[in-house]
Amino acid sequence: MQETGLRNSAHGADKFGLMELAAVHWNLGDARLYEHAIANHEGSIVQGGAFCAETGVHTGRSPKDKFVVCDETTEKTVWWEKNGKLSPAQFDLLHKDFLAHANGKQLFVPTGFAHGFLTLADGVSVLYKVSDYYAPSDEGGIRWDDPNIAFPWPLQRADIILSERDERLPFLADFDSPFPYDGNPLAELPVFNLS
Repeated sequence: MQETGLRNSAHGADKFGLMELAAVHWNLGDARLYEHAIANHEGSIVQGGAFCAETGVHTGRSPKDKFVVCDETTEKTVWWEKNGKLSPAQFDLLHKDFLAHANGKQLFVPTGFAHGFLTLADGVSVLYKVSDYYAPSDEGGIRWDDPNIAFPWPLQRADIILSERDERLPFLADFDSPFPYDGNPLAELPVFNLS
């Protein structure tokens, strides 16, 4: 399997059962992603330099297409009215199907990232579609107002209501990352030949 990009040597696609991929591209920057998308005929560069992909016409998805593995950890902690129950055996079957579908394909992997969102209306619920079992011990976060991140939130601090948990989150410099790191610098892998 061919690999490009930077990655932690302790983690690879093989850890997830992905053994028959054509290639894995780790943490590629915009320019490299553009190159791959153009080489794969997934779109084109339009005037001004933006990448344009024609996706066709799509419809919204059903709110009932979210599934969570129901086990002893999630059975009493997930709102099942809006999330479909999936047994561990069903998850294993879907995982095997995904692995078979992925054989011979390229995988583009962004390793470890944080996200944030701001709701501007009352009564908003945010649900996640995840690819593994829910693990509360792996939850973490970074302060929304970290000056080293300096995200331009559209409200002033006095107008933002945070949960007690979010109020206690550390700054990025003090963040205990849930992404295992062996202490070695990220290793540059060979460059993929796009021709």
